[in-house]
Amino acid sequence: MGSEVTVPRKHQTRERVRAYVQRHPCAKVRDIQAACDLSSTSQVAHHLKMIEREGSRALSDEELVTENVALRKKVRELEAKLARIRRDLAKHF
Repeated sequence: MGSEVTVPRKHQTRERVRAYVQRHPCAKVRDIQAACDLSSTSQVAHHLKMIEREGSRALSDEELVTENVALRKKVRELEAKLARIRRDLAKHF
C-alpha cells in the first residue's frame, strides 16, 4: 500500500524538478532543492539522474542552441550599454 502512494509522488516530484530546470536551466542543485521542496541535494541528484536516464533531457539540443544564441545577444546588448555608460561618465569627469 505504501508504494501506491510513493510512486505517484516520485513522478510528481520528478516532473516538478524537470519543469523547474526547464524554466531555470542554470539552476544550482540547492536552488532546485528549495524550489521543489526536497529534503536533500542527493534527492535532487537522484531525480536529475532519472530524468536523464529516461531520455528526457531538461533541454533539447535545439533549445540549448536557442538559449545560447539569446544569451550571447543579451551579453552584446549589455556590453554596448556598459560602453555607453562609461562614455557618459568620462564626459563628466
